[in-house]
Amino acid sequence: MIKKLKILMINTEFYRGGAAKMARTLYYELNKKEFINCYFAYGRGEKVDDERTIKFVYLPEVYLQGLLTRCFGLQGYGSFFSISNLKNLFRK
Repeated sequence: MIKKLKILMINTEFYRGGAAKMARTLYYELNKKEFINCYFAYGRGEKVDDERTIKFVYLPEVYLQGLLTRCFGLQGYGSFFSISNLKNLFRK
């Protein structure tokens, strides 16, 4: 029996931007293969109604991250709960 390959793609958004379009195209094409389970995790934008897409960022953390980056130059320090949520996705 062949095990299915699991792929988790992570991007800032699902719909907006060139990188999102490329990642979304890859996501749809990979899910057409029967031996691949592809998941798409994204942080911003509207929620997508698809069982294999996961929005993992909490909105208050987006604003906190923006404040910390603009005022103090700190990057990656305001996303504790979102990062924990993403780590839990890896464990599944």
